[in-house]
Amino acid sequence: MANSSITQSQWFTTPVGNLHFVDDPEPSPAQPKTRKRTRISVACKICRTRKSRCDGRLPCSTCSDGGLACEYDDPVYKPAQDKDVSQLEERLRVLEQQLAALQDKNRQGEILQSPSPSASRLDDRSLQCDASTAGTSLFKDERDVVDGMGAVSLREDSAEQEYIGPSSNVAFLRCIMRTLGGSSSRKVLGDSSSAYQFARGARSGTFVSSRPTMKGINTSQKRPVDVYDLPADDQAEQLLHLYFNTVNLMLPCIHEDRFRAMWSIAKSDGPDKLTRPWLGIINMVFALAANVVGVKSPPQDRAALSDMCFQRALELVKPYMLGNPSLELVQLFLMMVIYLEGTSYSSLAWTFHSLAVKGSYQLGLHVTGCHNLSPLDAEIRRRQWYWCVMNDRVTYGRPPLIPLAHVSPKLGAQIAFSNVSNSVTRSSIAYIDVLMSVTHLMGDILERLYDNNLGTGASPEPNHILEQTTKLCFRLAQWQDTLPVNLQIMTCHDTIDIVTPPMLESTRLRVLLSLRYLGIRILALRPIINLFLDSTSSETSTREHTSRWLHNCGATILSDLVRKAGDVLHISKELLKASETSNQNLLGAWWFSCYYTFNASLALLGVLAIKRMPIHNDFVLAPISAVELRRMMDTAMEILHGLDGGNETITRCREALSQMLEAVDSNGQPQASYLEFSPSSTWAMQLMDPGLFSSELTMGAGPDMFGGWL
Repeated sequence: MANSSITQSQWFTTPVGNLHFVDDPEPSPAQPKTRKRTRISVACKICRTRKSRCDGRLPCSTCSDGGLACEYDDPVYKPAQDKDVSQLEERLRVLEQQLAALQDKNRQGEILQSPSPSASRLDDRSLQCDASTAGTSLFKDERDVVDGMGAVSLREDSAEQEYIGPSSNVAFLRCIMRTLGGSSSRKVLGDSSSAYQFARGARSGTFVSSRPTMKGINTSQKRPVDVYDLPADDQAEQLLHLYFNTVNLMLPCIHEDRFRAMWSIAKSDGPDKLTRPWLGIINMVFALAANVVGVKSPPQDRAALSDMCFQRALELVKPYMLGNPSLELVQLFLMMVIYLEGTSYSSLAWTFHSLAVKGSYQLGLHVTGCHNLSPLDAEIRRRQWYWCVMNDRVTYGRPPLIPLAHVSPKLGAQIAFSNVSNSVTRSSIAYIDVLMSVTHLMGDILERLYDNNLGTGASPEPNHILEQTTKLCFRLAQWQDTLPVNLQIMTCHDTIDIVTPPMLESTRLRVLLSLRYLGIRILALRPIINLFLDSTSSETSTREHTSRWLHNCGATILSDLVRKAGDVLHISKELLKASETSNQNLLGAWWFSCYYTFNASLALLGVLAIKRMPIHNDFVLAPISAVELRRMMDTAMEILHGLDGGNETITRCREALSQMLEAVDSNGQPQASYLEFSPSSTWAMQLMDPGLFSSELTMGAGPDMFGGWL
């Protein structure tokens, strides 16, 4: 009975459909005793269908011999695997444990060697791909020769040199150092190198390579990214309010109601219910908003949050980079460009900008009036196209991708993209319209004065540069006359007092527009510095009268450049003062102050270099005081110090400017031949690889960046 009960129990506890065994009767004494076949409770689908024997392995012997796909129905059931496979898995598990222990040890060593918390955080940016991209890396060795705005060199090695156009600050800086530094700077640049050869002339670019190895930097470290992880509700709402009341007023391209509808789905049904591009946009909104907390660079926790949100967006967008575009993808690409311009991934910023331009052309965003769209959808497409154009005019020291003839600025529809008051909406729309028109003028400046950063044309005659500069400055003056009262350009005579909340947003827009305009104006005037430096260094008796004419005509332009640079420094200093006295953030993006301050400083450095060089009729530059120039440079140093909240890029900008000032101060001799830069003072040459911020910047934000923009 016992045997009977056991047999009955087996039949009741094992599903009939899965039971598969063959009765093995007791062998007779006359027959040899054979090995009993092991009974199994679950057979694979093929064996059950064929009613054949199954050994319960994966794959079973029957399927393996027939080359068939071996599958089991029961998801809980785990078929036995070969002993060799189990051993391999165990060995792999041991190797993974050893590798993890080694990475922890290296990480601890890097913390001890790291020069600053921001430096160690900045370089922990490599991403671990999710299951959809496992085993591949779309962005291997993303760290570029320079940061996202061409500000400082950050990569430790470079297989190839990169070409940076003449609008970049590095080409301008090398022109200054080539003129002042004599043989010493030629040793730094390389007498026969392309860097030296291409640094000559106002319309010539330069080639850049890597900087010396920096200790404490390790770009190979990776960390996993959970693409469905989002900030807590309270923190998320704070960031969304900040974004749509600052960033989205300066670049009103995301419709708040539509965005919040998608955000509501993510909160109620889970983020996995959204498309990956939309989820990427949500993460980029958080990444950008986390950096507009104050005038100074953000604290480490906010910077880390911004960085992590960007990494999630990067993981989400990878599978779509080579596919068909959509409006959401173009929007995501544009936001990532904004972010990356202030990081150490300038080539990646250029990649996403190229993808945004490609997608815009492919979707026909540049075409107006031929779509049967609602006014809101048509306006979204128009603003995305103009956002592409504004990013393209920054160019990052590279030739623009969108020809000037493809752009015709037009006034947009009066549609609010943020849920703010009507007066703020009107100011925001007026701001984006005038910004687009002045950005179009910037494209004309790049074409007429900088050869579209191609560096292929012959350097024009000085009279041509003076003529074009005068015409372009006149057009900028005409543009300035069209500005509404609440967006008038600020000068050194304006002060920023405590601003009441109703006026906060419009004041912020006015400050930002003023800095943008002044940056473009400096870009238009800067070729005159190159003319002075080239004519002075090559001045001969046969060109004496030509040089005198140039100096007489150019002196007025240099004086205007000094005033515009002074306006930039004044505004930046006022922003810091307002932050300290009333805790008001009147810019919305600390990296703007950093960029424009450094950009103005380089222009002043060029004028100071001219003042330190011998010219026959130096009386024409008498109104420009070398003492005043030096005082303005000290002001720039104070501003950069005040902006620095532990940000690596700001620190390097400040140190580079300090080194250059020391070189000029210690070698302020009357003859250019005596102005020799020592190796210790010319390290900045290798630090500033493409143009501390190529030319002008769009809005962007990032934890360590300002190349990017609001």
